[in-house]
Amino acid sequence: MRVLQVINSMATGGAEKLLLTALPKYLDRGIPVEILLLNGSNTPFLQKLSEDQRIVVHKLSSGSVYNPLHIFRLMGHLRKYEIVHVHLFPSIYWCALAKILGFQSCK
Repeated sequence: MRVLQVINSMATGGAEKLLLTALPKYLDRGIPVEILLLNGSNTPFLQKLSEDQRIVVHKLSSGSVYNPLHIFRLMGHLRKYEIVHVHLFPSIYWCALAKILGFQSCK
């Protein structure tokens, strides 16, 4: 079972802090999990996350999280995972549209 966590960015906030603390715990329990950022700009939380070599970070861009082209960029990523957990607006909408338009089978 492969898990992908999708979030707008790793800017300071509650969902970001949740991922920062939860991702290493998933890996400690043997659950392969990766993170995908709509905006991969460098932030303190992203730097801290990058210190753990086990965590794979995918970055779609360093621009706006509101870019509708993210839908098409997400399609290629979604098909590789059984479970996709999405945090925050607009990531939720982009992933839902990518799943529908790309006929993805992820949950």
